[in-house]
Amino acid sequence: MFPWNKIEVGKGVRECLKRFSECPAGHVELLTGDLLEEIRRFVQQYKYDLNLFTDQKGTVLGTFPGVINDSILLEWDDIGPMSDKSLSGMRWLIFGIDLDLKQLSSQENYIFTRYGLDILVKGDLLTEESAIFYPTVENGARSRGYDREAGYAVTELLTLDPTERIMRVNLQLNEDAIHKITDLAVEKALLVGLELPGNKNLYPLKESLMELEQLATTAGAIVVGQTWQSRDNPHPAFYVGQGKVEEIKYQVYLQGIDLIIFDDELSPAQQRNLEEIISIKVVDRSRLILDIFAQHAHTREGKLQVELAQMKYMLPRLMGQGQVLSRLGGGIGTRGPGETKLEVDRRRIRKRITDLEREIKEVAALRQLHNQGRRLPVVALVGYTNAGKSTLLNYLTNAEVLAEDKLFATLDPTMRKLDLGTSSVLLSDTVGFIQKLPHHLVAAFKATLEEVQKADLLLHIVDASHREYELQMRTVWDVLGDLEVLDKPTITVFNKADCIDEQKMEFLKRQVQPSTVVSARTGSGMEDLFDLIRQEVEQNFRELEIILPYDQGGWIEKLHRTANVIEEDYREEGIYLKVVADPVLAGQIERYQIRR
Repeated sequence: MFPWNKIEVGKGVRECLKRFSECPAGHVELLTGDLLEEIRRFVQQYKYDLNLFTDQKGTVLGTFPGVINDSILLEWDDIGPMSDKSLSGMRWLIFGIDLDLKQLSSQENYIFTRYGLDILVKGDLLTEESAIFYPTVENGARSRGYDREAGYAVTELLTLDPTERIMRVNLQLNEDAIHKITDLAVEKALLVGLELPGNKNLYPLKESLMELEQLATTAGAIVVGQTWQSRDNPHPAFYVGQGKVEEIKYQVYLQGIDLIIFDDELSPAQQRNLEEIISIKVVDRSRLILDIFAQHAHTREGKLQVELAQMKYMLPRLMGQGQVLSRLGGGIGTRGPGETKLEVDRRRIRKRITDLEREIKEVAALRQLHNQGRRLPVVALVGYTNAGKSTLLNYLTNAEVLAEDKLFATLDPTMRKLDLGTSSVLLSDTVGFIQKLPHHLVAAFKATLEEVQKADLLLHIVDASHREYELQMRTVWDVLGDLEVLDKPTITVFNKADCIDEQKMEFLKRQVQPSTVVSARTGSGMEDLFDLIRQEVEQNFRELEIILPYDQGGWIEKLHRTANVIEEDYREEGIYLKVVADPVLAGQIERYQIRR
């Protein structure tokens, strides 16, 4: 039964629409002359376009004024989504004034193909022209496209018989399909963003979506499109407006999209609502980053941190239903195995989070124990993801760390020794930062980022060729502020000098101090970088002349490993050494200093 009560029109219009079901459309032809005259009167009187659904026997099953709404069809018993291997046996006729006869709108195409309609007819009662749209078949199944035939007068529809063409489509659908072998692991993704007014969008939407596309590509998806909407605030239930959600639903079906990626973090309710309407997987930026982390974590500590971040992300989404139930206050309707299973899952995740936090602390403690005997200054590489940190580390130390033009190509921390000539330091590579990086991800990777907190010097690596390098720098400063290390000595290293001109190089050098411009790929500017590191690291170093008693020979190996030994001589009174050492080490050997 057609849901007449759902149509938001006056009672007179609704009664008029019901009368169409008593007027046959025609068995062979598309419609009769009497029905066409009734349609003309309705359109002229009420100024509505008119949609009629008929079956192959000529019965009018339902009529709808204006633009057809998919939600109405979902409540109609006689019609529903169809398999791609069959047709529904129903016809859709649209009559009105100033109709687009050249193509179907996304909404019309979605309904036509999703519901497997035999034929769609558009008749413009102003120009007296009409067009007919037929389903198309590819690889033994209905495609998301259509064939169009135009050049018919509206009156020609009274004698037009589409039966043969529809039978041809049915025969094609019944033929054995030759299925193409495709890679099921590759997902086709649609990106969705939101443009907010004023300073609510600190990062330009266009740049943010470009970065999101890089993230999706890194995760292994193929981005087939992107869409966005301007709003004052995110919609509380859907993130974007309901009309935009409907538009996305049509696009997803017509383009065969497998995955939707939103540019911001979604609430559990928003994600659930979107998946219910669009019927495919929906992820947000946070979940996408976690997926990339999971792919690129190789060490035990890295894997533990990724799992911890995933558990913390999942917990509120699992609790979403539990919070709804808890508001009922217990009693009838809230007890039983459903709630028990939810509580069990909550406990398991909370216990796993506790276990992971304990294991990460143990790993961090073990790393700290290993580093206790290390007295070389630590220089931590920090910066926006894909700024070139790993490439720079490889150039300076031959670390052979994976360096790709992808976001978060390397995740696990790496430490290598760098000889500066007069001294040595340890270079520590860290996970790259990114805008809109949720706080729970920063918290999860705190063990890795401890290297930043314990570092003696930070090298802030900046992609000088990026259009929004200043915003990327600001993002890094924000994360460093969260880690409470903004007061540490920092050298800004503008990387990718081979991609910018001399004028910009000079501008960048003046913009921040101390700073330098280098190319980690070609090696240009490295001497200046060495000098800056040396100045910062050695400014508090002390030069000492000491005599070590022969029973203290154990110091020799340690000094060669952690200090710069300028001169060494074995004398009668002991071992003479002239060394340059950091303040801590200098204080330890000061008692052996030669007093003049």
